Amino acid sequence: MTDFFGNPSSSHSFSQEPRRALVGARAKVAGLIGARTREIVFTGSGSEADLFALRGAVLTSGRPHPHVPLPFGPVALADPSC
Repeated sequence: MTDFFGNPSSSHSFSQEPRRALVGARAKVAGLIGARTREIVFTGSGSEADLFALRGAVLTSGRPHPHVPLPFGPVALADPSC
């Protein structure tokens, strides 16, 4: 993925090759772990991945006002400088 420098989410011409590379990478990862391509999400950082996982836990809890109690916070969530 170091050959393409456009934003794969954009509509301009520079985004076409990165978009194809991202779709291919998603398909490859999904195939390796037996997942569906729509289940594969690439994030820009560990903090983003942590928050994405917490959001998923909250949304799937089935509770009207869910809270996710943690005895201790992940370092990336407790200290944003990480």
